[in-house]
Amino acid sequence: MTVAKMKGQIKETTGKIIGDTGMEAEGTFEKAFSDVKRAVGGAVDYVTEVVGTGFNAVTNAITDVYTSAKRTISKLF
Repeated sequence: MTVAKMKGQIKETTGKIIGDTGMEAEGTFEKAFSDVKRAVGGAVDYVTEVVGTGFNAVTNAITDVYTSAKRTISKLF
């Protein structure tokens, strides 16, 4: 459980105990927002990894083609 989610849980529980529906709702919102924030962060990390992997694959392919062309040209001359 993240710190933000724990804070939300504390607010929600405190609100229930003291009968403060506003505090309870705020805690519930903070818990839910923490889950959404974590999910979005995970998605961003995944996309970054996929893009990085794709970029590395393209870079490696270009390097391979360049190396092969360089070898072929050096054999010709």
